[in-house]
Amino acid sequence: MNINDWSDMPHAVDADTGAFIPPPANGLPMSSPLIQGRTINGGTPYPHYAAHLPSPSSTPHHPASAYPPWAAPVTPIYAPSFGLPSPASYGPYTPMSPGYISPSPVTPLSYFPSLPGQPVTATPPYGLTSSLSLDAYGYPLSPSHGGRKKRRSGSHSRSPLVRNDYQLWKGPDTYSLKNLAKRPRDWRSDYSPRSGFASYIITLGKNPSDVPEFTDPVKRTLNTLLLFKATESAMYWNLRRSPTVGEVEFNRLDRTFNRIDLLQLATSPPADQMRLCHPKLPWYIDVFKTHPNGITIGDLLHTIHSQLSTQIRPRHYYNEELDDVHRGVLYAAYSHRCEGKRELAERGILQVDFLADKYVLLGLVKGKNGMWEMKTGHGDDC
Repeated sequence: MNINDWSDMPHAVDADTGAFIPPPANGLPMSSPLIQGRTINGGTPYPHYAAHLPSPSSTPHHPASAYPPWAAPVTPIYAPSFGLPSPASYGPYTPMSPGYISPSPVTPLSYFPSLPGQPVTATPPYGLTSSLSLDAYGYPLSPSHGGRKKRRSGSHSRSPLVRNDYQLWKGPDTYSLKNLAKRPRDWRSDYSPRSGFASYIITLGKNPSDVPEFTDPVKRTLNTLLLFKATESAMYWNLRRSPTVGEVEFNRLDRTFNRIDLLQLATSPPADQMRLCHPKLPWYIDVFKTHPNGITIGDLLHTIHSQLSTQIRPRHYYNEELDDVHRGVLYAAYSHRCEGKRELAERGILQVDFLADKYVLLGLVKGKNGMWEMKTGHGDDC
C-alpha cells in the first residue's frame, strides 16, 4: 500500500491541503499571545491567563459608610466604624500597592474640635437578630424580670464569674451625637471618664451596671515577672500589639522569654480566675485558667490582648457619659493607632483606644477586693 494514498481514509484525517480551517466558536486563534509560547514543556498544556489587577487608584481607600448608598456622604478614613463592613461594599478585592498611604494625614494625639456626627448603625457581627424590645442602654427588655432591678448582695464572699456574660448581648445600636445612649450597662459601676475631684464626687454613688461583683478573699502573691514597683517596672509591652517574642520584654529576665516562662503560674497560691482593672478602661478584664494548675502568665497576657482588641459598640462612643473632649481623645487614639493603614482603620475603635496615649503595660499591682490594677505608661517610644 502506498503510504501517500489517503483516498480511503476519513475526511477527518485528510492530508494537509494548506486550506484555512476556522477555529471553533468562542475559541482563540493560535496566533493569540495567550497561547503562543505555552507548551507542555513549559509546565502546563493550558493557556495562562494573566490576572486582571486594577490600579490602586481605581478603588477608594475608604471603609464602608454607615449610611445607605442613596444618602452616603464622603467619609474620612478615620471616621469610627463600629460594625463589620460588608465585603460587597468594596466591590472586587484590590490589593493595595506597597507603601500605601492614606489620603488623610496621620493626626497626633490631640483634641479634635470637629468630630463626625453622623448616625452609626452597626450590624450584629455574628448575624444575631432579636425581636425583643430594647431599653435606652441597647439591651433587651426581659419580661421574666418585670423590668425590676435585682437587689445587690452585700456579701463579700467569693462567687464564680461568668465568662463575660454581661457582654454577650450584641444587638443593633443606632446612636449619634443627636441620639446619645445612656451610660452603657456593660461598663463597671465605678468607672468615670473624668479625673480629679469631679471623678470622686461621681463615684460616691454606684452607677447602674450589669457587671457582676467579684471579690477574692485569698491573699495571693503576684509572680515577680508581673509585679510592678514604684522604683522598677516589671515589663514593657505595647498593648496595641500581640504578646509575641520581641513585643513583650520582662525586665527581670536577662534574656528573651520562652514558652516555659509563659507556663509559670501568675500567682501564689494559684488562682482559677483573676480580675484586672485600669482607671481609664470602662471594662474589667476577667482571666480564667486554661490549665488545671491555675492561671499562667500566658493566660493573662493572651486574655488582655484578646479583650483590648475587641471592637467597641456605638453606645460606648455615643453616650451621655462621654463629652466632646473625651470623644475627641478616644477618636485621636484610634487615628494614631491606625497610622493610615486601611486594614486597621476598617476595624474601628477598639477597647485599647480608651487607654489613649498610655498603652504600654508596665506591670500589675494589688487592687481592691482581690483585683489587680494594670499600670501603664506612655507609648511615645514604641
